[in-house]
Amino acid sequence: MKKLFVFLIIAVNVFGLKAQVEEESLKDSVAVYIDTTQIIIPLIINVDSVTAVSDTSSTLVVAENQEAYLEYNEGIKLFHSDEYILASIKFTNAIKYKTDFEEAYYNRGATYLQLKDFDLALNDFDSVLLINPKRKAAYYYRGLIHYNTKNDAKAYEEFDLAIKNDYINANLFYLQGVINFKKEEYSKAIEKFSEAIELEKDNYLAYHDRASAYRLLDSLQLAINDYNQAIKLKPDQAQAYNNRGSIYRKLKKYDKAIADYTQAISLNKDYCLAYNNRGIAYYENKEYEKAIEDFENAINIDKDYAFAYNNMGLCQYKLKQYDEAIKSYTKAIIINPEYAYPYLHRGSAKEMNRDISGACQDWQKALELGIEEAKEYVSICNE
Repeated sequence: MKKLFVFLIIAVNVFGLKAQVEEESLKDSVAVYIDTTQIIIPLIINVDSVTAVSDTSSTLVVAENQEAYLEYNEGIKLFHSDEYILASIKFTNAIKYKTDFEEAYYNRGATYLQLKDFDLALNDFDSVLLINPKRKAAYYYRGLIHYNTKNDAKAYEEFDLAIKNDYINANLFYLQGVINFKKEEYSKAIEKFSEAIELEKDNYLAYHDRASAYRLLDSLQLAINDYNQAIKLKPDQAQAYNNRGSIYRKLKKYDKAIADYTQAISLNKDYCLAYNNRGIAYYENKEYEKAIEDFENAINIDKDYAFAYNNMGLCQYKLKQYDEAIKSYTKAIIINPEYAYPYLHRGSAKEMNRDISGACQDWQKALELGIEEAKEYVSICNE
């Protein structure tokens, strides 16, 4: 998933300008979760009741289709036993016996969905709607397929068709909210997440992701309220603590922020983002040694975590450890040569070491990479 970064402005005594700490944003923390086993409810057909027909012509027809129903029922049993490949074979056999067998197409589509064979699943739900255009759940499943194949526009359209045909469930609204969220339509996302919550009061994901949308609209107290509810529903989910911590940090409530990041880390020892975020909270609270320790922990988890190297360099700069800061910024640049801010910051550290030529080269590079504030640094070099 593509990452979005939020820049936090931090004052640094270099030419009276400002440096920036980079922190991974929560925009990409929306956790999409689809449990198809909870929404597919295939039914066994009672063959005995179907065959109990007195009319001779009807009896002949039923007798001809009885093998289809028997194969279908075997498929249902296999589906419930998680034997999806064998279930798909049985549903296929049922369709061979009865080519307009709506339930067999429907449940074979559901089986292919479980197998993540999205093309075959889509074909089957298309067949269901050809047989019965009012089979409203088929629109929903087609939406799921398009969502899983990254066709968000088509998925949203299918979900709307499901709603138009009076097929309503919480996951449908939740996924529409996720699509709105990814398009940065946060108000619409909140509406959809709210509809999901209305239908399912204990929907952890809807609370969590509505909180993220509120956060990005700067409705911080509403975001905290939703994260509180998400944590109440699932207190073992590290992500919600991390995200709530970022709001407290933004509000400069550093003790609460650090407590939340610490809880996130206790739940997930390899949560390098939480270490990075706690390090930023310590940095902003002027606890530079503790911040460095957290950035080092993040780096131990992810050796290529350029942002943690950059952030550690800022702490070292604050402690007047200019040589160490230069090493940290250089590490960040080696990992990602297109990462602009370490050039800006390394230039500041070089200036403090009286390497004016090196500083100017770094500031020029930062400017070339799009850091507009580097213009003021470069203008001093050109005087």
